[in-house]
Amino acid sequence: MAVSRSDYGGRPDGRPRLGSGGAAGAAAGDSGRRKRPARRPLLPVTIAGCGCLAAAFVAMLAKGAIWNWAVGAPFAAAILFTAVGIALDWEDFKRSLSSRRMLAPFMVLANALLAAAMVGLAGYFFGARHFALIDLTRMKELTLSARSAGLLARLRDIEPVEIILVKGPDMPGGSREAHLDRVRRLMEVYEAETARAAPGKLSFRMLDVIREPAAAKELLARLDLSDNPEEIYDGLVFLSGDRKRYVRAGTMYGPGAYGTDGRPRSNVFRGEDAVSSALAALIQGDRRVVYSVVGHGERTSDGGPRGNKALIGLLERRNFEVRQIQLAERTGIPDDASMVLVHGPKSAWLPEEVGRLESYLDGGGKALILLDPLAPGEAESASGLEGLLAEYGLAVRRDLRTIAFHRTMTGRAKVSLRIPAKPLPGASPIADAMAKARSLCALDGACALDKIPAPKRAGYEVRPILLSPPYETEEFLTWAESEPVERGEPSFEENKDMKGPVMLAAEITGAPAENAGASGGGRPKAHIIVTADSDMAADSLLEPFRGNRDLVLAAVQALHGGEKALGIEPRPMDSRDARVEEKDLRGLLVLFAVALPGLALAAGAVVWYARRR
Repeated sequence: MAVSRSDYGGRPDGRPRLGSGGAAGAAAGDSGRRKRPARRPLLPVTIAGCGCLAAAFVAMLAKGAIWNWAVGAPFAAAILFTAVGIALDWEDFKRSLSSRRMLAPFMVLANALLAAAMVGLAGYFFGARHFALIDLTRMKELTLSARSAGLLARLRDIEPVEIILVKGPDMPGGSREAHLDRVRRLMEVYEAETARAAPGKLSFRMLDVIREPAAAKELLARLDLSDNPEEIYDGLVFLSGDRKRYVRAGTMYGPGAYGTDGRPRSNVFRGEDAVSSALAALIQGDRRVVYSVVGHGERTSDGGPRGNKALIGLLERRNFEVRQIQLAERTGIPDDASMVLVHGPKSAWLPEEVGRLESYLDGGGKALILLDPLAPGEAESASGLEGLLAEYGLAVRRDLRTIAFHRTMTGRAKVSLRIPAKPLPGASPIADAMAKARSLCALDGACALDKIPAPKRAGYEVRPILLSPPYETEEFLTWAESEPVERGEPSFEENKDMKGPVMLAAEITGAPAENAGASGGGRPKAHIIVTADSDMAADSLLEPFRGNRDLVLAAVQALHGGEKALGIEPRPMDSRDARVEEKDLRGLLVLFAVALPGLALAAGAVVWYARRR
């Protein structure tokens, strides 16, 4: 019997088409299909719960805390979403658990959790000896400064240090608990870093004077504070053998950076600075003496517009004792001097005073000298120190005043000197340390420093610390002006003025042995640091500008310990550097005024063209 192609559904290969056979076959095919189950909310609700769980993890990393409201809220939402999804589709959930295909992912998850638990336990046991910390907090609260890290490494040289947080009687309000919590968190970081740098050299505990009266009484007697116990309430006590120090709670706070109202923020937590200063005092032992020269209009701690009370306090917190000295009344600088400070003399030194400072430096003395440009009408050598510094190879041009102009679309405008620290070729290590800390120094009327090619004293070298910007850049014009700025708008004169970059701070040290002259001999070398502005260390500029403190502290540390002692001051907890330059502003203008609107227009054009087709 002949069979036609139509009997097999019309397929060219001769096989019958599925569902062929008329209406009965179509009905049988439809009845054989399983109906797709209705969509259940288990999957989308569970996905939403996983998203909330991820948000909780991100908040944990951003806030730097294992548990707070920002972490707990999304975590609770994740549990709620998952529970609601399971409740709405309970039958399907039970059927999924009984299926082998669904059981496999759960087994993988269980194995992953088991592996994570094993890794966590291994990290718990090995973490005490091999410490590693990743600081994800916004203000880097879990990272110590270079200065603090260097001090912890030097704890190997002294007896173990015990730090005690003395909790005083309870007071109304929550400020005390917040303070104690800050100190505890800070000391946990110190303990962890010491476990890596000097194991077993630092321990911390808290002493409650109400719950442990006998231990508190013994501690007060050891510190000779039995009659005045409030001195150490909520403060820290440092004990190392026979050495002892304590830090009052009030000294852990101080003014911060300038706010939007033009005033410095108050009550900024400076705990790391206080703790590191106390540790430095334990390591150094006896307080070192700094002699501050007076009698020539220098800045003093007596207050007033020319005060340096902030600088004196900065040195005293670092285990220095500052004493005033008039060289005209002495035969020389005392033998216990660790450094001589000359802060902004306004009148000339006598020749015999210069000779006494020279004799001190010839014996390997150290000096920090902060000078100013000449005021209108002053003689060219008003301080009397220019000749002495020139013998070491540093020319002090007090007849020049460094100025800067900012280029604008309508001309130029005079601006104050804000100098960012940068690594310089052949510069002092102080410049590198400040550059790593992104220090920004503020100067108010600086003179100019320069190198002398062939100084009288061989065996010394001058290394720059701070330089002004080049003479002409895309944004600024900078030079050292010889005429008073008050006489209208100045202009650069080739033979009288000095083009930028202008040296604003320099270090004078002994040159390496291979470069020293024959007269260098084996005598100890003088060590001098000079700045072209004394205002930068005055009360008006030292506290508000962290870069000024960085420069002064790094200079003092370099004079006393060389490169190994360098370390920049820890940042206060509210310190935020936002440095926006002219090129950045132009980039933002192009981005928001041109790029983003252009991108939106291009996307609209593409959509319009696609819809036309």
